[in-house]
Amino acid sequence: MVQSAHAALEAGKKFPYPTSEPSSLVMLQVACRDTLMDALERVKQLGFNTELFFEPDWDYGHTAFATEPILDTERHALKEFKTWKP
Repeated sequence: MVQSAHAALEAGKKFPYPTSEPSSLVMLQVACRDTLMDALERVKQLGFNTELFFEPDWDYGHTAFATEPILDTERHALKEFKTWKP
């Protein structure tokens, strides 16, 4: 979860929010780094801009990504992904 927060922070700096309406943070779940990279490519194919986070403090590499802000009307495009569950 911490890694996704880092990615969201970096994406928030990079991508302007297109509206003044509140947004939501939705965390998706992947099994490992390979599926993280597969999910990243799939989200890009869907037309969303992304920010990939690289963990600088340990030898973890890329650990999370975030999208540009997505409007409620666009969220349906991500329905193929599993939401995070503890």
